[in-house]
Amino acid sequence: MRVVVQPVTSQNPVCDKGWFPYGGSCYKFYNNKWATRKGANDECFSHDASLLRIENQAQLNWIKNTTKQYPSWGYLTGLNDNPVVKANRLGTGVWKWGSYEYADMSLINWAQAPTNDGQAKCASVNIQGKLSDLKCGMRQGYICKYPSTNGCALGWLPGTTACYWFSNATDGSQLKNWTDSKAICEAKAPGAKLMVIADQNDVNFLMNELPYLAKTTRTHYIGLVSKTVGQWTWYTGDAFNPSLVKWQKEPDNVAGMENCGILRYNGQFSDRDCNLYSNFICYKPQYNSNPTDNLGCGNWIRGGHLCYGFMSNGMKRNWADARSYCQSLGADLVKMDSIDKTTWLNQQLQDPANDKAFWTGFNDQQNEGSYVWADGTPVNTSLINWNSEPNNYMGNEDCALILSTGQYNDVSCYTQAAAICELDNYSPCPGGWVSNQGNCYLFTPYSNTSKLYNQPEAGTYCSTFAPNSQTIGKLLSVDSQSEKTFIKAQVKTMNDNVNGWYTSLNDQASEGYWQFGNKPLLDNTLVDWNGEPSTAPGDNCGLVAYAGLLHVRNCNITIPFICERYATGVSAGNGIKGSLAGTIILLVLAFISKY
Repeated sequence: MRVVVQPVTSQNPVCDKGWFPYGGSCYKFYNNKWATRKGANDECFSHDASLLRIENQAQLNWIKNTTKQYPSWGYLTGLNDNPVVKANRLGTGVWKWGSYEYADMSLINWAQAPTNDGQAKCASVNIQGKLSDLKCGMRQGYICKYPSTNGCALGWLPGTTACYWFSNATDGSQLKNWTDSKAICEAKAPGAKLMVIADQNDVNFLMNELPYLAKTTRTHYIGLVSKTVGQWTWYTGDAFNPSLVKWQKEPDNVAGMENCGILRYNGQFSDRDCNLYSNFICYKPQYNSNPTDNLGCGNWIRGGHLCYGFMSNGMKRNWADARSYCQSLGADLVKMDSIDKTTWLNQQLQDPANDKAFWTGFNDQQNEGSYVWADGTPVNTSLINWNSEPNNYMGNEDCALILSTGQYNDVSCYTQAAAICELDNYSPCPGGWVSNQGNCYLFTPYSNTSKLYNQPEAGTYCSTFAPNSQTIGKLLSVDSQSEKTFIKAQVKTMNDNVNGWYTSLNDQASEGYWQFGNKPLLDNTLVDWNGEPSTAPGDNCGLVAYAGLLHVRNCNITIPFICERYATGVSAGNGIKGSLAGTIILLVLAFISKY
């Protein structure tokens, strides 16, 4: 993993040799090494980076100037209209960065209007800053980008452009007045301060996070102050944008003593006496973005602390089987328990790649007319928009589908439909993963042949597991005897997998020279060969069988695999696994959470 060895700011980014610094990130321009979209993706991932995303006009202007030093017909970017559901082969006409981030089309200047013919599903940028759509199999130059910072410190939540720290709402000793709240925040880290709403990214983050705190607290101090009656500003002197502050009936300055701002759990603001005690939110700008598409949710979509998996096509089941499937992944059927989640989900349902109806946990199977979520949680009926329902047709409609319109329809629980699974992925090891010595382990399923990958595809998939820039997933590498022992014990419990699991072990660079990923195998005792390694042509990739023994097979066969990732909050600097020399790689076994 990359290690940044000195403090980084947006003005002083640290980049590897050959990478250009700009805006707190590092860029590399490949003009002499052409690749397909998949090849470019793989190359970027090998550097813990991702294909270029265009985020603002200033960045685009910088890219235009820099590409003049490295002329190419074009550079592949992360922009595409590939369908999320692979069975739908044609492009959707809805352009995104990676798999799930909708593109700001005001920044996209097409060289000519995209064909949107369903075939040209990827986009490249030329030295004029104009984009063209092309087939993803065409070879071009490409631009990789990775964040030049180490992300958020332990205990801080990462957002798009900042890190956030919430005082413990269950600890009464952390209730403070405004002045003490400010002092605590500023002492936490260089550049930290009491919460400032700098842009829409901050608003979006808070609207996702605050509903999770509503059960224990309703107000948090922020850095909003009124030094002159009726004139509100940020105490730091940051620019105050009133459109980002939505007041809840206030400010009313009761008794002329309410000069400090608080943020309520519903995302609205109030004024209050600065001497009263409240929880508070600290804020620290960061100038990086996550190097992966989905922020630690694999092929699922991240929203706040949660990951969402949209089952589709051949994955249709009745309600009970759909719930069992979600639970097998450490998840459950989705429940709509906040207005923010409801709004977010309704936006996702409009994706043309999704089905028209999905199972949720919404049902009244135990008591007719008394709806609850699958886990027994009561339903907030103000969040439910029925589609002229429920009518309990023929007395047999006890489960509810959510439609692409955001409306609900009650149907028989035996109806075959797609479903939406929901998983909390903010814990150190998310549901379904196995924890061991500060690391997370999660096995890919082997009972469904459609979920098997070859080794390059497996490595790319593992790279998508990344809650932050320090916990990016990798295909399995073994670096200690204790890990080898742990792995053998795990795989022996799954002896019905006759194919084994891919690891990152290979000798593709030089026949007979075995390495984990691109790191040499320094200790041969870490690998228990089963009469191997083979010298048969094409047998260049290592897999571990249920007995814990290593076999060599052709890298193009499709089998289950094992990914690795640090547990959330654990990094190479914490002495769990990894070193500054980079010769040790973390181990995490990953379960495919692909529908």
